[in-house]
Amino acid sequence: MYHYVRDLSRSKYPGIKGLDLKLFLEQIQYLKKYYQIIRMEDLLENLNTGKPLPPRALLLTFDDGYKDHFSNVTPALVKNGIQGTFFVSARAMAEKIVLDVNKIHYVLACVKDKSTLLHEIDRMIREEAYPADMEAYMTRINDGGENERRYDEKEVVLIKDLLQKGLSVNLRGRIIGALFEKYISRNQEEFANDLYLGRQDLSAMMDEEMFIGSHGYDHV
Repeated sequence: MYHYVRDLSRSKYPGIKGLDLKLFLEQIQYLKKYYQIIRMEDLLENLNTGKPLPPRALLLTFDDGYKDHFSNVTPALVKNGIQGTFFVSARAMAEKIVLDVNKIHYVLACVKDKSTLLHEIDRMIREEAYPADMEAYMTRINDGGENERRYDEKEVVLIKDLLQKGLSVNLRGRIIGALFEKYISRNQEEFANDLYLGRQDLSAMMDEEMFIGSHGYDHV
């Protein structure tokens, strides 16, 4: 299961937590050598009819519908005779907006001092929060940032926890939007066009026999 796949050193946002394209290409060769890469149709047939899958079967999936998947991933898969399955968040493509989950990714990638972000989030919560939000906030301040996760230090764990689920939908949406406009871009449509797949991209990928699925509407 993959997400961002790009040449990170040449990216405008090298701090994004993605997989470098060179490493992805190396992984493809490794997976071809040690696994039998199947198509989504093989899995569906297995689920619907019980037809067995080959030993060491492996399915390649790519989440969220990023432009990376058209420009970087699909050519590599076609070259190697592999099908990928791409799960697209429909709202990003249909409405040309940046999803909150991606706004968080890019803000975290661009602001090195995470304590600065926490101070800004703290200020906005105290200015705008309802009592339930304040209660949730104080609970997470006390225990939400205690432990590091595999890929995140404790400040990032706390920021993600607050902005992805800890606060009410409206409040976290306003905070995420304000941070994105301050640190990344005020032009969501332009940013969305660069970040996400478009209809023509999807059509071209389907012409190359890539499989397109749904990753929900807006990735809440």
